[in-house]
Amino acid sequence: MDESERAVEREPRREVVEGDVVEVTVTDLPGAGYRWEVRQVPHGLTVLEDEWAQPDPPPAVGAGRARVLRLRADQAGEYVVRLELRRPWEAVPARVSEVPVSVTAAGRP
Repeated sequence: MDESERAVEREPRREVVEGDVVEVTVTDLPGAGYRWEVRQVPHGLTVLEDEWAQPDPPPAVGAGRARVLRLRADQAGEYVVRLELRRPWEAVPARVSEVPVSVTAAGRP
């Protein structure tokens, strides 16, 4: 199966105001070599941080490890952030997820 045939998981829409920070929590599988990568960040959003939510390694071999991605909403608009769970040496991601983000201009309802 190539990437074009892979089902894309859609996350719930995040609604924010310009200047707000959007948090996306993902679960990597470091023991198996899988890590979520931000594959597409549209103009209008900026990645601020990408850090472990759990500072210590997971308690069991093969357990997932939570990471938090923080994106700043720089400009009003409708955006989609594309994430792929992959191993660096594989061409095809194991999973694909899209996070829709709706940004309203500051000072407008």
